[in-house]
Amino acid sequence: MKPLQLLLLAAFFVRTPARPAPGQEPATASAAETVDAYALHRPQDVVRFYALATDEPDLAAASSVLDALGASVVYGPLSAPRRERASFIAVRSPDRTPARELEKALRRAGGAARPLVCTVFEGAAPPLQGMDDEMLDDLLMWFESAAWIDAAGARTRMYFERGPSAKEAQAIAERYAMMFEQNARLGQVATETFTWELAAAADASSAARVLRDVRKLEGVVGASLAGASLTVTVELLALDVSGALTAPESGGRPDPQGRSAPRASWSTLALHELLVEHGLLAAEPQGGVK
Repeated sequence: MKPLQLLLLAAFFVRTPARPAPGQEPATASAAETVDAYALHRPQDVVRFYALATDEPDLAAASSVLDALGASVVYGPLSAPRRERASFIAVRSPDRTPARELEKALRRAGGAARPLVCTVFEGAAPPLQGMDDEMLDDLLMWFESAAWIDAAGARTRMYFERGPSAKEAQAIAERYAMMFEQNARLGQVATETFTWELAAAADASSAARVLRDVRKLEGVVGASLAGASLTVTVELLALDVSGALTAPESGGRPDPQGRSAPRASWSTLALHELLVEHGLLAAEPQGGVK
């Protein structure tokens, strides 16, 4: 670990507020908070995250092209003091919109658009409660590829400038875990579980194939099938897209329009298409169901 990172880490733990008194810890994410993100239908939109290579983007210059793509900015732009000439932005678009077309549109705002991946950590209590933006940005220096950090409730979201490989993503989680060992408030990589009632129950041999394929999907860490009930557990690690049917989380950094960041979630698009291929869900028209 570099000396600067050690210094920043020490400063972080000195400045991190004390744990709330027993009984004051807020509840962690509930099923009610995540139900929209994992509703049983084919998603029609996704959210992507970008770092723009300018700290004063002109979104008006990109708006007409974004409109033509059916895309819109749902959060940002916001600049990070520890990342010169860079802004953070979240864009919602139809799932079939090519990412490269969004990047071309965002370049009109005044700089290159670099796609980000999001990792979510969750603790038992607000890990960064009381920290101002400058203190949050200090944390970016401990993760060289981090472009933005935000916290809401018991969750911390970190966004990285390059899509890490599985090995790199795990290294990020392990580095965060080192911090967790010193301060349990920080939490660990968040997981979420949801259950879908399928159109039909699979027989024993088909069920084995379905579970094998579901467990191969990126981000899936557990799956079980009981009759027509499929239960899936996913981890929010290195998400290159997020589900769009999610309510913003309160308590995070507001953008210039006063909007909170959308709650990052695992996109169910690949799972839905896989189950359609297996004949366990009916195909939906392109664009999904509102």
